Amino acid sequence: MSEQMVVYVDRLMQPVPLPPVLPEVVDSEAPEPCGIREEEEDSVVWWRECRICQEESAIKNLESPCACNGSLKYAHRKCVQRWCNEKGNTICEICHQPYQAGYTSPPPPLQSDETTIDIGGGWTISGLDLDHPHLLAIEEAERQILDLEYDDYTEPDTSLAAFFRISALILFLLRAATFLLPCYIMVSAIGILHRRRERQEAAALVSQFALVLSSRQPRAMVNYMSMEP
Repeated sequence: MSEQMVVYVDRLMQPVPLPPVLPEVVDSEAPEPCGIREEEEDSVVWWRECRICQEESAIKNLESPCACNGSLKYAHRKCVQRWCNEKGNTICEICHQPYQAGYTSPPPPLQSDETTIDIGGGWTISGLDLDHPHLLAIEEAERQILDLEYDDYTEPDTSLAAFFRISALILFLLRAATFLLPCYIMVSAIGILHRRRERQEAAALVSQFALVLSSRQPRAMVNYMSMEP
């Protein structure tokens, strides 16, 4: 147990005992063993991320195909080869250096020099005569086929338009008939009543005229008989 003495100017104080130090605290403050720290450093150092597929893997399973450093240094060989096959070359697009360790790329597609197209003026195809009668006949046949197909498409359209026009006309006539038919019935009824009234009035006049004639006939006969000697 250690003791501590505090000295003041005017007087001297008694030593104050310090609390005992527990062994657990001493063990917790002790430095970590070097082996554990080295294992952690090894686990950090020997695992890297593939720059293409973004998957972590051991460095022994990765390669550095080009001059890139840092997080872009390592990649799986199959990932690099697949990328070379897709883009068609073995040049790194970051450092612009060719890939090492025997990476290959597919050959470029073959380009035929027999057919050339000039779009500066008119369309010309070398080795092909566009004015050949056989080609002109094929073009005319294709044009006729397209015209027939266009006519087949337009005929249903015209018939459908005519059908809609006729339907609209019929609906208009039906709507007009719902208004005109009652008016026609009313006018016909009024005309019938008017003609019946005229016939009745004519019959009444005829009957009155007949009564007048019948009432005058006896008087004429009496006057005639009185005039005889």
